[in-house]
Amino acid sequence: MKKPENNGQKKRAKDTKDTPTSYTNLCVEPQHIANAKTIIRVAETEKIRKPRKEIHGFIISSRQTIYKPIIQCLVQITKKIIPKNKKHELNREGIERRRRRRRRRKRRRRRRRRRRRRRRTIRRRRRRRRRRRRSRSRSRSRRRRRRRRRRRRRRRRRRRRRRIKRRRKKKERETEKEEKKKEKQKETKKKKKKKEEEKKKEEEEKKKKKKTLFS
Repeated sequence: MKKPENNGQKKRAKDTKDTPTSYTNLCVEPQHIANAKTIIRVAETEKIRKPRKEIHGFIISSRQTIYKPIIQCLVQITKKIIPKNKKHELNREGIERRRRRRRRRKRRRRRRRRRRRRRRTIRRRRRRRRRRRRSRSRSRSRRRRRRRRRRRRRRRRRRRRRRIKRRRKKKERETEKEEKKKEKQKETKKKKKKKEEEKKKEEEEKKKKKKTLFS
């Protein structure tokens, strides 16, 4: 014997792919829908009309029937609804970001601490070495003066070298400019000479032609 379709219910027009097969009494299990609060949140983000009225305080348990107004709301959200065992997936991205930030902060703190420790140990070693080397007769003020003098000398040398370099470059540029100018002048003179010679030739040819005509 063949079972009747839809358990003896009347046939109805085919729905679109997004909607479930029957509207009136739809049985929803907890693996499909998590929590009414998440549904409301998603519905509000999707700008569905009055989602709170239909679903307010409605948590789906196993074998609970959902009626038409709620289904109509849920059908539009189904892609966004979360299974119960993965309730926190909405907030997962935010939680992961926070974790990353915490890890980064921890790493930075550790690095800073390590650097500080290294610097301290290095400084201590240097101080110890200096204390061993130095005799007490030498005062600190003398050392400071010497350092300052050395720095000043270095600065002066650098400045002198830079000035000398700049002057040389300037002179080279000027000489190059002058050479270019001279070359240009020479070229212009040559061109002028050529033009004058051509003019003279043309005039001489004209004179010759006139003579031949009148003779």
